Amino acid sequence: SARHEDAEDGTRKKQAFHCLYCTIYSIIKDMKTRGVWYASPALLAASAQAGGFTFISPADPKPFGDKYAAAFATPLVNPGAVEHLEIDATALGSFELYVNGRLVSSEADGNRGDFLRPGFTDVRKRRSFHTYDLTPYLDPAAGATNRLAAYVGTTWFCDDIGGRPDVQPAFAANLRGKTSDGKDFALATDASWRASFDSPFRVADLYFGETFDARRNADAFTCAGGKSAVVNRSFT
Repeated sequence: SARHEDAEDGTRKKQAFHCLYCTIYSIIKDMKTRGVWYASPALLAASAQAGGFTFISPADPKPFGDKYAAAFATPLVNPGAVEHLEIDATALGSFELYVNGRLVSSEADGNRGDFLRPGFTDVRKRRSFHTYDLTPYLDPAAGATNRLAAYVGTTWFCDDIGGRPDVQPAFAANLRGKTSDGKDFALATDASWRASFDSPFRVADLYFGETFDARRNADAFTCAGGKSAVVNRSFT
């Protein structure tokens, strides 16, 4: 009967909502378990004054469809023999980080154990970033050039459902290093980085999945192209 069908439809909707709730809850719980750092807007503002996060985006507008992943890249020329290098990274969207073509991950085997970074938060109250040791991914020799890159998809902050689809995907990072002779050095995202939507990820979205064009070069450093990034102030 129509009443029976309506009841079944209502049950399916409740089950679907419960599934979505459980998924989001599990992701947030997993983020806390992995030690994701949380920072209040006030703390980030203070950090920005001390040389903190600068978000960057491609200079060109998002392509038609709005779900292309953006690629970001910069070379790092070692100022000396590198003993240690770490990064704090976050994004408007979800990001994957690469050094010399290798995916940077919290998993020892390099799998995407910490996917959908930086995870969901109410950005009016809480903003998160991830810290990684990049030393194992580097060519540590003095004067060597290392290729830093990232992909950012339209997830979380800039998605179509509950997010800001009018905002460009953006990436932000601070790197801190030390050479073997004890000298400190640093690098941060700014307009000298390269950024582009010319990536093989034609769709990279939390709700609409991923469409990958295998005919295209998948290297994020290459996909970032030659055009300079622009500073994105949507997150400040």
